[in-house]
Amino acid sequence: MNDLGARSWGVLTDGAVAICGTSAVIAICAALPKNEHSERNLIFTVLSVTVLSTLAMIAYPILTELFEFSDEVSGVFLGGTIHDVVQVVGVGFSCPTKRAKRQLWSSVFVSQCWRLWSY
Repeated sequence: MNDLGARSWGVLTDGAVAICGTSAVIAICAALPKNEHSERNLIFTVLSVTVLSTLAMIAYPILTELFEFSDEVSGVFLGGTIHDVVQVVGVGFSCPTKRAKRQLWSSVFVSQCWRLWSY
């Protein structure tokens, strides 16, 4: 991979983690100059973010229960570590019903604040 391909792949992966996942990757890819690796970088980054966020969506609620996090701590943990907003909303609904709404909204709030702050 040439220097431009490696640099654009780095920008894609950084944007996926720092902003909001796959939608950020697609928007960033549209703005980057095209090269022979553009499509491969886009597909790999979208696939990686989606798979890792889905795994986190399954595993992290188990960790919050295992470590007995409070609703607020769970919301900060889930919202700050899962990189795609769709998975953050999904994980909020996967938690026990008495905690789900508070945890969901605190997760989404933290997720979006984290992305804005990271600019």
